[in-house]
Amino acid sequence: MNAVANGGQHQLHAFLNQALAYQRAGQPVEAAQYYLRAIHTRADYWQAHYNLGLCYQAMNEVARARDTYRVATQLNPECAEAHTNLGNTLRTLKQNEEAFIAYERALALKPTLVEASYNLALLQQAMGRFTDSTVSLRRTVANAPLKDEAWDALYRTHLALQQPEEASAAFLEWEAAVGQSALLTAAGLAQSRFLGDRVREKRYVQLATDWPFAASAPSELSPVVGLLQYFDVEPAALLVCYQRYDAAVKAVARKPVPLLPRRSAGRKIRIGYVSADFRRHVMGRIMAEILRTHDRNQFAITLISLCEKRYQDDVTEAFGRTADAFIDASTLTDYEAARVIAEADIDILVDLSAHTMAARPIIYAYRPARCIITHLGYHGALGLAAVDYKLTDKIADPPEMAQYQIEKPLYLDACLFPFTHLAENPQADARYLSNKPANHFVFGTFVNVLKLSARCLEAWRRILEQTPNALLAFSPFNAKDVISIERVLAEAGIALSRLHIIPGSKVDTDNRARYAAVDAVLDTFPYTGGDTTLAALDRDVPVV
Repeated sequence: MNAVANGGQHQLHAFLNQALAYQRAGQPVEAAQYYLRAIHTRADYWQAHYNLGLCYQAMNEVARARDTYRVATQLNPECAEAHTNLGNTLRTLKQNEEAFIAYERALALKPTLVEASYNLALLQQAMGRFTDSTVSLRRTVANAPLKDEAWDALYRTHLALQQPEEASAAFLEWEAAVGQSALLTAAGLAQSRFLGDRVREKRYVQLATDWPFAASAPSELSPVVGLLQYFDVEPAALLVCYQRYDAAVKAVARKPVPLLPRRSAGRKIRIGYVSADFRRHVMGRIMAEILRTHDRNQFAITLISLCEKRYQDDVTEAFGRTADAFIDASTLTDYEAARVIAEADIDILVDLSAHTMAARPIIYAYRPARCIITHLGYHGALGLAAVDYKLTDKIADPPEMAQYQIEKPLYLDACLFPFTHLAENPQADARYLSNKPANHFVFGTFVNVLKLSARCLEAWRRILEQTPNALLAFSPFNAKDVISIERVLAEAGIALSRLHIIPGSKVDTDNRARYAAVDAVLDTFPYTGGDTTLAALDRDVPVV
């Protein structure tokens, strides 16, 4: 009996050693075969089940990995890592409640297990529990202070919760812990403005343009490309950033998705619009009007929504009824979204998000339509060779600037900004007008702090010096933003006694009525106003 037992033990170890050799060589299929042999030899050997789960994960056989990890946790309930990996597979399969239990068990066994606390935070966000996720992320960075992605998630979660001061505090801790990184650079660009720190701003602009980091993922470069539009960066330096981003995207999206054969002539042209803002949002308002003006005898409209479920609303539902087809791509990977768009047989695909939050530019790198155009997302370019055109006009993008962009400008004869005139609301006008300070000339600037460059603020400071009875009116939608506005103005040498706050509103007609309380609008630069400028002009308010 002992000889037989020893022989079985020897065979078990032989199978395990062979499996580990294949696993370390990056051959999970071969490794899995030997782990299965080991399990056949000894079914209660939990480590074989655990390692087999790792192989199945590497093979992207998530359901099999889940079942294997379940066996491992039953055989060894004290292994925190097995519970964590079980949670990871359950989360991938969207079995969120079970995944939550698995992570909680892992952390009960090993409170410092970083992978468990970090992935629990991601799960909590997927479940809409953002406040809870900040606790898990705090736990993560306490145990892994150099974990960049955890700091980034904590920072962005505070922003999503409309906690600007908490976001700034998290950024400063992140900066102190990490020093510099690709993810930190994007946050540093934004926070240098919100903190009113011009020294920090110069450092992060230099990092963003020089980019002393190793090859970066597109997700790390995209926010940097988007944010640099707000800073005084030479066009040639911006072009280098676009090219860097394009190269990173090409490294990820190497092969386009297959397109359907071109349809026979005489059919409607199919236009697809891609946005994260088919909802109660300025882009939603703009696009609703655009769709109403399409000749539906000539065009079939497909809307591809990147808007997460938690942000969808009655306006989203209205868009779904308006379009010929509505695709919710919010839970799809970039490649999956590209495949779905290609299957919709789109002739002209129009990007409306560019590098704004929730944008998914990599989708376009897979060339899911015959022609791809970027439009309206923000003032800059996308920086993707896969995108054919940027729809613009010769004022927003003078022809001599085309050499500094990757997408070819497609010039409209009219203004590139669609605009909808809203009927005036006399009661709202009267309410805002009654709150206008007496005996003061009010300059309005209904923008966020990100647009307040040092050069712009210096111009405003000189204007206010020459108009001693003038006030500078901001209209933040989040009252907490007043703190950063005050900080930035003080840094620029503008007395806070010159600041006037006009509360913002979620009602469009009320927002237009705000212009009754201002005498003129001061535009920002280098990133100028768009919809707010048109709204001022629509209300006969001069714009400087």
